[in-house]
Amino acid sequence: MIPITSAEHLRRIDAESIEEDGLPGSALMESAGAQAALMISELLEDRPGTLVDIFCGPGNNGGDGFVIARHLLNRNYGVRVFCTQPYDRYRGDAATMLSVLRRCGVEPTCIEAGMCEHIDEAANLIVDALLGIGTKGPARSTIAEIIEWINHASASVFSIDIASGLEADQPEPKGPAVQADITLSIGALKCSQVFYPGNLLHGHTTHTPIGFPPHRLEECSYQMPDWSELALHWPRRALDGHKGEGGKVLVLAGSPGMMGAARLCAEAALVAGASMVQVACPTQLQAQVDHPSLMTLPLEGDDLQPLIERLPWCDAVVIGPGLGSLAARWLPTLMPHLKGKATVLDADALNALAEKGDLLQHLHQEVVLTPHEGEARRLFGDIPSPGFDRLSFGSSRAHDLDCVLHLKGAPSITFGPSGEGFVNRSGGPALSTAGSGDVLAGIVGSLMARSLSSTLACLMGAHFHGKLVDDLAASGRRHGITSRCLIHQIPHSLDKEA
Repeated sequence: MIPITSAEHLRRIDAESIEEDGLPGSALMESAGAQAALMISELLEDRPGTLVDIFCGPGNNGGDGFVIARHLLNRNYGVRVFCTQPYDRYRGDAATMLSVLRRCGVEPTCIEAGMCEHIDEAANLIVDALLGIGTKGPARSTIAEIIEWINHASASVFSIDIASGLEADQPEPKGPAVQADITLSIGALKCSQVFYPGNLLHGHTTHTPIGFPPHRLEECSYQMPDWSELALHWPRRALDGHKGEGGKVLVLAGSPGMMGAARLCAEAALVAGASMVQVACPTQLQAQVDHPSLMTLPLEGDDLQPLIERLPWCDAVVIGPGLGSLAARWLPTLMPHLKGKATVLDADALNALAEKGDLLQHLHQEVVLTPHEGEARRLFGDIPSPGFDRLSFGSSRAHDLDCVLHLKGAPSITFGPSGEGFVNRSGGPALSTAGSGDVLAGIVGSLMARSLSSTLACLMGAHFHGKLVDDLAASGRRHGITSRCLIHQIPHSLDKEA
C-alpha cells in the first residue's frame, strides 16, 4: 500500500530520520534526484541528446532539480537549467547541489520577471522543480510567470514530488499551478495528488519511498491500496466445500416502488460469491424479487419476529437499499439484535440513523456505514472538503462510533474503527448511476459473510466495485453502463484477477 500523509508529518519523518540515521539531507536529495533522473531516462526511451529543460525553485525542490540535471548530463542528455534566484541566495542542501552542478560545467540561467517570453521551446521535456510541499498560498511573481510558460509549452511536463503551485494538503489550487503529465511523489502521496482537482493537475502520479525508512512510512494512518494486494485476500471456496460454507447473506431491503434496489443488492451479493442470499421484504412485494437463485422472507406489517429469528442463520446482514420509511420504523426494534453481527447499513438505514440518533449506540466494529456525501451530512452535519481535513474527519468519526465508515465520492475512502483510512483509486463517473450503491452494499455484505473483517471487506469491496467500471472501460465499454452491467461484469473481473 502507498502511504498518504500531510506535509507536516512528512517533513517531521524526514527530519527525524536524518537525525536518527546520521545521514546528511543532501544524501536523501541525491537519492531522490537520481531516482527521478532514471525515470525520466526511461520516459525518453534512453535517447541521449534529447533536450530537457529543468526549472529549479528556491528551496529543496530546486535542489532536487539540480541533482536531476547532473544525472541526466551524465547520461548524455542535453540539459538547460533555469533557477528563480541568484546563486548566492540558495541555502543548505540546495546550495550544495547547485555547487556540485556548477563544478560539472553547468551554469543555470537565473530567470527574472519578464524573461520567460524569451525562452525558446526547443526542449522535449520540461522538469518542474519549482515549489515543494512547504508551499502555502498562490505562486507569485517570477514563479507564477514560469508556471504559465510551462503550461503553454508544447513539451511534456515532469513534476518532482508535487506539481508546483499546489499545496500538499489541499487539492484546490489557489493560483497558477503546473499541469503535469507525470509526477514522481517522494516518500508518501500528498492529498493534492489523491483528491480532485489536484490529482488531475499531477497527471499520472507514481511514487517512490526512496530516502524514507519503511518503518517510518508505515506510521502513516492513511494508505492507498492496490488491487494486486487486495486480490490476494479475496475468499476462495474450498475444493470440498458446500453451499452452507460459502457465506449466507440476509438482505433487508425494498419498499413499494423501490424493489429494484433490493434485487440489485441481493443479486450482487450472490454473484460476488455468497452461497445463499435471502431477501426480507413486505409480503406483498416478495414476488418482485423474481430471481430463481434468491430466497425471500416475507414480513407482515411491522412484525419483525420472523426476521429476528432468521438472524442466526446468516453470516452477514445488509440493511437499507430501497427500504424507504420502513427503515425508521424497523431499525429501533432490529438494531439491539445485531450485536456482534457483520452488518452493512446503507441508504435508508443511514437516514434512519440520522433521524434516530440514539440508534448509534448499537454500532460496533462489525458494522459498516456506507454514506454518500448527502447522507454523511445528515448523519454528521457539515463535512470538510476533500483533502487532509476530510481524512482527519472520517478517521475521528469511525473511531468515535467504533465502526467502519465508508465515505462514497471521488475518490471513496474507507475508515476503520481504529481510525486508519484507505483511499480507493478505482472507478469513475459511470458509478454515478441509480443502484450503483446497492451493488456495492451487496458486494461488501458478501465479503463480510465469507469471514473477512469489516474493514478489509469494505475496502476490498469498494476497490472491486470501481474496478468493474475500469474493466468495462478497458474492454471498450464506457457509455450506457447501468447497475445491472456492473453485476454482469462481476464474474468476468473475478475470473481475470482474483
